[in-house]
Amino acid sequence: MAILFYWPVVRVFTDGLASGFGSNVQAVWPVLWFTVWQAVLSTLFCVVLGIPGAYLLYRKSFRFASTIRALISVPFMLPSLVVAIAITQFGTLFGGLNPIVAIILANIFSNYAVVVRTVGSQWQLLDVLSEEAAEVAGAGRLRIFFKIALPQLLVSIRASSALIVLYCASSYGIVLSLGGGQVNTLETAISTAVLQRLDLQQGTLLALLQIVFSMLAFTASRWGGSNPLSFEPSLSYKVRHIDVH
Repeated sequence: MAILFYWPVVRVFTDGLASGFGSNVQAVWPVLWFTVWQAVLSTLFCVVLGIPGAYLLYRKSFRFASTIRALISVPFMLPSLVVAIAITQFGTLFGGLNPIVAIILANIFSNYAVVVRTVGSQWQLLDVLSEEAAEVAGAGRLRIFFKIALPQLLVSIRASSALIVLYCASSYGIVLSLGGGQVNTLETAISTAVLQRLDLQQGTLLALLQIVFSMLAFTASRWGGSNPLSFEPSLSYKVRHIDVH
């Protein structure tokens, strides 16, 4: 294993670092910036749209709720090329989409279920009596959400958000298919630098940035609990009682 995988990787990094980065440092900043902001923006949309979805599918009872939960998880498991084709076909209804818009839509389509199912699986465990007592005391729906539900959902929201940022930043197929070479993330830029230009220096720098970014996102997803990301209810989840006044 060490010979077949780690040794070639070490050699590539060694060769890339041997000559220094030089002008490559300036060239990677636009790539890094696009990688970060498109991932963060996609995540914000997923969270804003996913929290109401989690409430409807996990706090309300209606027919076919379990079926809808399963259906919204399908895009998350689809190959990125299939997602890219679906977004491209959707864009034809509007005469085509801007590559950046198409990438963000694909990210939302693929990762929406992460927020809905992760947050929803914890939301359904929250103490209903606390919310009912707050409502009797005169608290409105929004106040109940922000004072009681939201503080108890922050761990799952933070965990799912960090994972979505990581997924969006490391999505190779979606950016390659929908970007059309006009925009690049770290993943696609690494491929272009190493495979097309044989620029090991720039490829190494991009790879190091990708490793650091991935480690930060993964650490953030684990912060606040031993296993905060789950599509199923956690039996060890502790409900906190929060004063709404």
